[in-house]
Amino acid sequence: PNGYWEMFLAGFPFLFCPAMVVMLALDSFGVEISSGIFTTLLAQPVSRQQIWWTKSMLLLAAIVIILVAWWYSFFLNASVRFVASDLHVHDVMLGTGLFALVVYSGGLWTVLLLRQVAAAFWFTLIVPAALLTISTFFLQDTSDRAVELVAVIVLTAYSIAGFFFARWLFLRAQDLAWTGGTIAL
Repeated sequence: PNGYWEMFLAGFPFLFCPAMVVMLALDSFGVEISSGIFTTLLAQPVSRQQIWWTKSMLLLAAIVIILVAWWYSFFLNASVRFVASDLHVHDVMLGTGLFALVVYSGGLWTVLLLRQVAAAFWFTLIVPAALLTISTFFLQDTSDRAVELVAVIVLTAYSIAGFFFARWLFLRAQDLAWTGGTIAL
């Protein structure tokens, strides 16, 4: 990159946007849990269902805004244009969209299950990577298109299951956190 703005745009789609998606997904409930006000959130005179849908839809809207900025900055980046011409726009949008969807649901269920943001961060990243590794291991001798299709199906199923698991965890959450000890990775 020649100038400051070109250098910023070169790093934006590869570093800043994925980091923002992960931070937003973890902070949706992570802020309440780490600051100790999760019990206050649960004791509000508003139904948990309404709190869940408000928080999860606002998080989804924020992630969609970041995703649009991610796509916009990726395709405006002058140093990536030659790479984008070799790649299909569909593949770039599908990959980043799946990443955002997986992190969205993974951030929700891991924070609500573990109630520790640091451990939830690693589980949010490791679980989908492990699912992809396992699914591609069994498809070594198949075409790249079949592997891509299975990866999309696995990550979409994981995202849907993770969202409903997070909803189930929130609607049945207790005032006390898990007392099994600290998870250290």
